[in-house]
Amino acid sequence: MASLEGLIGGFLKSRKKGRGTNREVEGKVPFLKLIGIGIGILGGLLHGVATKNILALEWHNSFCALHPRTKECALQFFDDWASTHFTLHGLWPQNRTYCSRTPLRLSSGLLQLLRQYMPGVLEGLHYHEWQKHGTCFGTDPQTYFLTAVRLTREFNQQERYSPNRVLIGVVPTPIQRYFANHIGQYLTLSQIRWLFKKSFGLGNGRKFQLVCEKGRLGTNYITEIRVYLTGDPTRLPLQQLIDNAPEV
Repeated sequence: MASLEGLIGGFLKSRKKGRGTNREVEGKVPFLKLIGIGIGILGGLLHGVATKNILALEWHNSFCALHPRTKECALQFFDDWASTHFTLHGLWPQNRTYCSRTPLRLSSGLLQLLRQYMPGVLEGLHYHEWQKHGTCFGTDPQTYFLTAVRLTREFNQQERYSPNRVLIGVVPTPIQRYFANHIGQYLTLSQIRWLFKKSFGLGNGRKFQLVCEKGRLGTNYITEIRVYLTGDPTRLPLQQLIDNAPEV
């Protein structure tokens, strides 16, 4: 990372007017509750699933501040899920790329889901991610992307249970909530480590890498968080995968 400080970028467009301008904004963007989606992981046919992975998550507002003319940014509105949540860039098995030429075939339902969690679908990002990384994951395309979506959701929200393990609600993670409520403000790497520990455990503050990119005026935007995972991601929750991972 070029600097130990970066800007939480913001990208707003009025849905009522149907057009607008890209601009950095300060202040609070209302948190949009993520509707719970039951994701069933295809099982029984899984062999050799990659157990050392990187979950690459974008702060999409910053990406759009740097690349406003891309289709995914031109069509983004202030009340879209991607405006206040970390979105999926990819799920990357470590030290392996382009493992086969298996074609990408996804159900229409999964494509609809990816449009929310992975805005880059509009630019064909899912094809690139499958060919470069997904073919090394050890599953079919449907399972690969369903797993990546589930992990992305778990990074943004946490389930709350009663003492007898009954689900009583879903709340934003501290790191997602802070980013959504502090758009247009600068954040240091130390602050992000603190938010990560608050979200995923005190011993896990050094299990991610932060990616920043400079804009035309020299502004250092926080564009991505890459989270290191160890274990079978088709079976384990994000928290356990982070707990198992080494520091980086």
